[in-house]
Amino acid sequence: MTCYVRFDLASLPHAAPAKWKERGVDAVQLTMQLISAGIIHFSSAGDDVVGDIEIKPAEGFKTVSYKAKGKEIFQMRAKWILINSISGYTKQGFMT
Repeated sequence: MTCYVRFDLASLPHAAPAKWKERGVDAVQLTMQLISAGIIHFSSAGDDVVGDIEIKPAEGFKTVSYKAKGKEIFQMRAKWILINSISGYTKQGFMT
């Protein structure tokens, strides 16, 4: 199975691009593709949930976990992970 996921992350990267700083970016969205993937755990989070992603190696696979508001939203494993985009934006909704 191939799965496309999009995350709104709870914090900016430590080394944010200069253009993000200039534009006042205060939020990050990450879009990735999980290839040869399987679902380990999933629970609905509702709309507009901002959280933290964690990727760990696990027996020839990568385990991808997403937590928001202290709750694990999902956990998947994938053979390969492709980062499609990393976008900085302001919480008012303007993409940069």
